[in-house]
Amino acid sequence: MCRRYQDTVEAMIASREGSEYVRRKIAQIEFENRLSRLAGLRGNWDTYGSEAPSPEALAAAAAIGEAFINFGLIPDAVSPSAEGGVAICFVRNQKYADIECFNSGDTLAVRYSSIENPKAWVVQPNDVASDATIQFLTQYLSA
Repeated sequence: MCRRYQDTVEAMIASREGSEYVRRKIAQIEFENRLSRLAGLRGNWDTYGSEAPSPEALAAAAAIGEAFINFGLIPDAVSPSAEGGVAICFVRNQKYADIECFNSGDTLAVRYSSIENPKAWVVQPNDVASDATIQFLTQYLSA
């Protein structure tokens, strides 16, 4: 009986790893869980006086994170921003990018690698800007 159980577990793991749909669903659940934990932070969470992420910053990060996951670009980290808000981070091919949703309502994208200067731009709160940012960062991180 134990071997049968182990075979079933191995088959489920192989299925999960081979399924893009399951991979995205797992990423979405993990992303939502992380945002829920960030919602419980209090001010001065880093002992340097940083604000906790606001409900608006969390909502903006949820929408942006969902769009990235649906596109197939899974965040590597989701963390509170020292500037007050939420940072969604990506690391691929020795390159880094993040989207920061600030408590002020602004959203900023940043990308850099060890061989180029950082580039930052404001992400406008509309679908066209978000889609363009997703495509731009996907191309950047995969090159």
